Amino acid sequence: MKRLGKRRLRVDLRERPELLLVPAVFVVTMLAWEFAVPAFGIDDYVLPRPSQIVDALRTQLADPLFWGI
Repeated sequence: MKRLGKRRLRVDLRERPELLLVPAVFVVTMLAWEFAVPAFGIDDYVLPRPSQIVDALRTQLADPLFWGI
């Protein structure tokens, strides 16, 4: 009979590089988007920066009308 105990999950990044690459690509993409929009002079109504999207989402979620209260 096997003894059930705490097991440590060991992840070898050489075998599963996507565990590091996917978040890294996401962060690089968000940073490039954040700084490229004003650098290329793209209007905010055409392509808002990620920080503006997060601010708008935060504002909407804080509004009781959004929740129907």
